[in-house]
Amino acid sequence: MGGVARRTFLAGTGAVALTGAAALTGAAPVATAAGGTIADVRHIVVLMQENRSFDHYFGTLKGVRGFADRSTILLGGGYSVFNQPNGLGRQYPFPLRGSGSNAETLAQCQGDIAHAWSDQHAAWNNGKMDNWMAAKNYKIGCLGYLDRTDLPFHYALADAYTICDAYHSSGLTATGPNRTFLWSGMIDADGAYGKPASDGGSESGLTWQTYAEALQNAGISWRVYQNAGDNFGDNGLAYFQQFANAQPGSPLYDNGMSSVPATTGSTPGDILAAIRADVVAGTLPQVSWVVTDQITSEHPIGPPVNGERFVNGLLQALAADPGTLDSTVVFLNYDENDGFFDHVPPPSPAAGTAGEFVSGTPVGLGFRVPMIVVSPWTRGGWVDSEVFDHTSVIRFIETWSHAIGKPADCRFISAWRRAVCGDLTSAFD
Repeated sequence: MGGVARRTFLAGTGAVALTGAAALTGAAPVATAAGGTIADVRHIVVLMQENRSFDHYFGTLKGVRGFADRSTILLGGGYSVFNQPNGLGRQYPFPLRGSGSNAETLAQCQGDIAHAWSDQHAAWNNGKMDNWMAAKNYKIGCLGYLDRTDLPFHYALADAYTICDAYHSSGLTATGPNRTFLWSGMIDADGAYGKPASDGGSESGLTWQTYAEALQNAGISWRVYQNAGDNFGDNGLAYFQQFANAQPGSPLYDNGMSSVPATTGSTPGDILAAIRADVVAGTLPQVSWVVTDQITSEHPIGPPVNGERFVNGLLQALAADPGTLDSTVVFLNYDENDGFFDHVPPPSPAAGTAGEFVSGTPVGLGFRVPMIVVSPWTRGGWVDSEVFDHTSVIRFIETWSHAIGKPADCRFISAWRRAVCGDLTSAFD
């Protein structure tokens, strides 16, 4: 396997230096990816951010299924899917802009748009994709989007590495259920473990095995990097009884529930310092999940630049040891779309598909969300259009675990998802 020199990393000390939105710059040119096999991966880092749809973030990126898509569905009356009904009129997606000195930032911080089970399914409308404005209470911001001027660092990552333009949230629902999919592969749609964790607020007291436990049983090191008191409720392991009841000294508590040391005066700073310290010490786990605080999570209550700074800091922390950087895969994805528009109808299972319906309604797939794969093996500027969802992250780790001789399988991913969604290996050289 070649060193980092095989892929010119981002400008500066391993990444673009971020000192504010105006200071963000693009990525350096990307060279040929390093060779090797999946067994050469030594570390996998998963950073799931909050509440952004693919079109909302990357609809203007060249080469993806965004606003220039020529294979879209038509709405009733022959209208483009982008020309959404809005009461008595119609509305196309529009750039989030404004006036005044803080207009650009304030336009990005409009807060929540409805994104519960009921209104997400209403926007989907059995695949018609024609009910966004009504489902989102006619909040016009649901059709607002950002572009390269708003997201220079994220666009630079997409230019330098691999972006997935058919990566879907797992369910047409809220944050908690989608994070439950990421950490366990299902939401118990059939109620085998009590009742489905299908909507926001239902994801507590869960009892089935998480994928972290499968890793533990296989002898694969893992950890959640977080501040447990300032994680916006985004650590999906905390939804499970076995973690909520775990005590200090147990691997479930120490690796899944504990907080990083408070060393910098801020949650994102503490998380990055802990990761950097483990990189330098050679103790970075084989699999890591990173959970930020609310203001850094890119939730629309705050500006995306906070998340861009954090992602930059994460890459710099990994670059503290070139050998670690050269053997690490970073998955940057988003739990769900908030209420932001996306134009691609998600795949949906046939009626009666096991593990995929709650009270006769399909769980998902959900709307598309961003996914960027950062690693020495992901080709610069490549767009992967294979269908994925959050369980695809688990499946990549499954495939890798078999390659290194420590198989860790998730028994809760439905047969339908395994058939429809890939394992993300196609994103790599």
